[in-house]
Amino acid sequence: MTYRTNHPPTVPALDGSDNLVSEAGRAIADGVRAGRRRQRGWHWPLWVVGLLAIPVAAHAYLIAKALHDPGLAVERDYYTRAVAWDAEMDQQRKNAALAWQVSGEPGPLHADGASLRVHVRGADGQPVANAVVQVRARHNARPSEAADATGTTDAQGAVTVALRGLRSTGLHGFAIAVTAGDNRYTALLRRDIGR
Repeated sequence: MTYRTNHPPTVPALDGSDNLVSEAGRAIADGVRAGRRRQRGWHWPLWVVGLLAIPVAAHAYLIAKALHDPGLAVERDYYTRAVAWDAEMDQQRKNAALAWQVSGEPGPLHADGASLRVHVRGADGQPVANAVVQVRARHNARPSEAADATGTTDAQGAVTVALRGLRSTGLHGFAIAVTAGDNRYTALLRRDIGR
């Protein structure tokens, strides 16, 4: 019986047998060694999966943190505003031509939010009556905390709008759009809201 192996030919046993036992033993030892090599080698896919899982877990953590951070907010209608950049520049030119004066005084913060008293005056200093005033308020450090309000000016060119949803004191930005007839004027004010 002949066995093909990578080992040198066996020396016949001294007792006259054909040394099949030693070749069989050598084959078993080779199989055990190969099995150990296979057992040692199967860990590398786990290392690859582990290394790939680290950035996936890091990104999942960052996304969760960003979605729940009050200091971050998605700008509403950002694409529309970006596409309408020429219209925004045209509005800036109209603002300069109208030369209206818009001022605002925020009221104290309470359980429902805050209020903003807006005064609108024309280029001649006269009040702009019956103008529709739209206000978007946003906390400077927490942009996700925002409120919208609309009101109409009285004969003195003033209106008080309730900004429900504001919960924090501090510096706020107020984007104000005033529409009177065919004229539209926009302004951005920064004011502190206290208690």
